[in-house]
Amino acid sequence: MSEVIEVDATYALTTLERARSYLNLPDNEEDATVAMLVNQASGVFNRRTRRVLKSRAQVFVLDGGSNPRAFASSGYGYGGGYGYYDAYSYSEIVSPEWPVTTLTRAEFRDSPTTWRDLNIDGAILSPGGIVYLQMDAFPRGRLNIRLSVTAGYLVGTHDAELAMLEQGVLRLTQTYLMDRKNVIARGSSISSGGDSIVLLSTPLPSDVEDIIQQFARKSVS
Repeated sequence: MSEVIEVDATYALTTLERARSYLNLPDNEEDATVAMLVNQASGVFNRRTRRVLKSRAQVFVLDGGSNPRAFASSGYGYGGGYGYYDAYSYSEIVSPEWPVTTLTRAEFRDSPTTWRDLNIDGAILSPGGIVYLQMDAFPRGRLNIRLSVTAGYLVGTHDAELAMLEQGVLRLTQTYLMDRKNVIARGSSISSGGDSIVLLSTPLPSDVEDIIQQFARKSVS
C-alpha cells in the first residue's frame, strides 16, 4: 500500500486543489507527488526567509527591557512610536515572528519557577512585530519575558501578502515537477565513487528568489 502524502495545512502556503489547477492537472493521479512538492516548496520559503510565514499561535521567551527600535531599525520594520523606557523596564518588546495579529498573554519571570502576568489591556500591535503595553511594562532582564501571540500572515487580514507567497510557492512547485519529470536536480555538484554529477547552478528561479527576498528576515548586525 502506497504512502498517503498530504499538504501540511500548518505551514503550506497553498492547497492541493490550487496547485492542481495551477499545474493544469486534470485528475488526481499525481496528487501524492504534488502534495510532496507543495510541502517542499513551502518549506523552502519558510527556511529561506527564516520566518514562520503562515499565521499560527506561538510562544517566545525573550529578553525584557531591550530597545526594540534599534532591533527593528536593522530591518524588522518598526512601525510604532509609542514606547517609553526607564532604568528598570520598557513598554515595548519585539516578537521574533511578525506580523502579530493577537497578543494572548504576556508574562515576566518573577522567580526561577514563577511567571506573573503583565497587564495587556489596550496593547498596541505594530506592523513590524512590536508589542506595546499601555497599562504595564516589560521588566529588564535576560530571558525573563514570555510572550504568547498569534503571528504570521493571516487570511482576511494579509491577503495581498499571502497571494504573493502563494504565487511563489506555486511557481516553485511547478519548477520542481518539471525537474522531476525531466530528471533534473538543482544545487551544488556532487561526486561519489569517482563519478561526478553536475546539477543546475541556479537553486531557484529568479522570480521565486525575488519573492523570497521581499519577505526575508534581515540580519541584525
